[in-house]
Amino acid sequence: MDMILVDEKENLMHVAIRKHLVSRFKHCVIEGLVYNLRIVKIAVNTLKYRPLDNNQKLLFLPTTEIVQLDEGVVSIP
Repeated sequence: MDMILVDEKENLMHVAIRKHLVSRFKHCVIEGLVYNLRIVKIAVNTLKYRPLDNNQKLLFLPTTEIVQLDEGVVSIP
């Protein structure tokens, strides 16, 4: 599963969740909400598929923690 996340400084990051972890995380992240992510891995994207110009991607791990913050909903253009 692939996503694009936006941080507090409006930087974009390609996120990949490996097949065996999709069922664990697919209901934890909802578009437009604000989250705190812990225990993730930043990796070099060596694949031809790059939804963004940069060559890094964030990988969810089995130990990744996701906490929804009470900052409300972010508008998505």
